[in-house]
Amino acid sequence: MKKFLLASVIISISSFVFADELPIMIGVDLGVIPQWTSLSVSNTPSAPLITTSTSIDYLQIGCFFDFEYLRVDLGYQINDTEPNISKYSNSSQVTNYNDTNNFSQQNIMLQILGKFPIEITESFHIWPAMGFEYNTAIFSGHDNTNEITNTYGDMNTFYIKVGVGADIELSSNFYLEPMILFGWSLDNSVLHSLGITSANYIINVNVGAAYKF
Repeated sequence: MKKFLLASVIISISSFVFADELPIMIGVDLGVIPQWTSLSVSNTPSAPLITTSTSIDYLQIGCFFDFEYLRVDLGYQINDTEPNISKYSNSSQVTNYNDTNNFSQQNIMLQILGKFPIEITESFHIWPAMGFEYNTAIFSGHDNTNEITNTYGDMNTFYIKVGVGADIELSSNFYLEPMILFGWSLDNSVLHSLGITSANYIINVNVGAAYKF
């Protein structure tokens, strides 16, 4: 399914890129990304349901290519806070703590959004958007020890995303592009095969600067 989606996206992007008289904006942006993750497991029907909830914030720097109705983002993410972890047994909290052992996670992301521009004034447009993000962890661990292994291929995450952004013309061909998106992940097949139910949510708050060709 993911391969089919990626192939469809590549074909769509190609048709946009080679279209005649297509306005293109290229820019860079910065963002903050709060993330919430929940993992639940019960080994037997009679065993208590153990749930681990984690919250962490990331910083993102990236570039984007805006084809008016289609936006493609490439970004690098690194955690800005230590994970805050809560564990529950049958919905009763067992423990809550911060992981203070020099935890670090770094991700590379690809995001593709369909945009629906709405002109407010000649120099100000807003655009509801929806699409997806594919997020690949390149480092996750403590004290400079990368703990990503084949066992934890689940560090790669696929998000469905919706949100809204704006194109604000500052001067001729220069634009400010704020954007806020909400994303949620599909149930992870690797974790599901291990009997673990996962839920992953993020909010992207980004501000970018772009030049229109």
